[in-house]
Amino acid sequence: MKSRDSAGNEVLVGDSIRVLEIDKRITEFIPEDEKSDLALFIGEVFEVEKVNSDGSMLVSKSWHSPERGCSKLCVTASSLTG
Repeated sequence: MKSRDSAGNEVLVGDSIRVLEIDKRITEFIPEDEKSDLALFIGEVFEVEKVNSDGSMLVSKSWHSPERGCSKLCVTASSLTG
């Protein structure tokens, strides 16, 4: 399955995207105290690292916290580049 942004444009690895929401399959298993960390992805621009077979995209963000390090997750997003 191809990944598409909110305007219907195909999204490829290396494209820049703005995260609009976190995939519900991720948030339903995250402890409540970590959901606020995931909210930091919303509205930010990231480079797509991987497009999954279901069309979701993998991006990563590093927290400034030694105990959390780098977190990677699947997102549904809007592309900023065409």
